[in-house]
Amino acid sequence: MILAKIQARKNFMSKTERKIAEVILKDPESFIKYSAIELSSIAEVSQGSINNFSKKFADGGYAELKVKIATELKSYKESYTDATMADDSISEIMKISAKNISTAFLHTQQINSEESLRNVSKLIMGAKKIEVYGIAQSGVVAEDFAYQLLRLGYSVKCVTKALICPVSAMALDSDSLVIAVSITGRTSDVYDGVRIAKENGAKCICITRNDKSPVAKLCDEVLVVSQGNDELCSYVDTVKLCEYFLIDAICSYIRCHMTDDEKLRYTKIVNILSAHIMAG
Repeated sequence: MILAKIQARKNFMSKTERKIAEVILKDPESFIKYSAIELSSIAEVSQGSINNFSKKFADGGYAELKVKIATELKSYKESYTDATMADDSISEIMKISAKNISTAFLHTQQINSEESLRNVSKLIMGAKKIEVYGIAQSGVVAEDFAYQLLRLGYSVKCVTKALICPVSAMALDSDSLVIAVSITGRTSDVYDGVRIAKENGAKCICITRNDKSPVAKLCDEVLVVSQGNDELCSYVDTVKLCEYFLIDAICSYIRCHMTDDEKLRYTKIVNILSAHIMAG
C-alpha cells in the first residue's frame, strides 16, 4: 500500500521528498488530479524530483504513482476520518485511538511482504544463538521479543544497555542471529553491535520505522512498522504496539511450524514459567 509506505517513511525523507509526501497525504483525492507541472508548483519541487519520488514508491513514472494511489484512495480515507481528538471526552479518545491503532496494524501488515516475514521466521528458526538489541524505549520491545523466543525454546540473550551491544556482538559467529529493534534505525550502540555481528558472520534482522536507516542497511531482513496517523501519535504509542503486533505474528507462525520435539520442549518451558502461579 503506497500511501501507508509514504506515511510510515515521511519523517525520514529528504526535505524535497517530504514536500511531495505532505501534498499527497494532505489530500490524496486532489493529488491524483494534479499534472506533474501542477504538483511541481504546489510542492515547490522540480519535476525531476517528482519522477524520482514516483520511481521510489511506485516503481514507475508519475502516472503510475497516481493510478496506484487512486486504487487505494477509498480505504485510506476511511482509515483517517475523524482524526481530531475531543479533549473533553475520554470515551471519544479511546474510540479514535482504537481506530488509529487498527489502521496502523493494517498498514504494518501491508508494508511488509509475506516473503520478508517468512524469511525472518526462517532466520530465527535456523539460529543456534540469538541476541536481541534495543536501547531505551526500544529496549522494552526487545525484552518482550526475547522472552517470547525463550518460551519457544530458543537460546536468547537480550541487550538493552548502552555500550554492551557491540561488546556482546564480539562473541557471535555464523550460527548466530541478531535482532535489532530501533525505531529510528540510528541508535549508535545498536548500529555498532549489528556491524560487529555482521563482520563475525552473523545474520541480522531489523525492526524499525525507517527501512533506509544505517542499521537497516546492514541487516539481511528489515521489517517496518507504521505510526498510523501523525496527529494522534502524541496520545498513543502506536509504533510500539505495531512492534508487538509484528513480534506476536512471527512467534505465532514459528509455533505453528514446530516439530513434535520442539512442541514438547515448548510445553515443558511453558509449564516451568507458569509454576510460580499459585493455585486457588
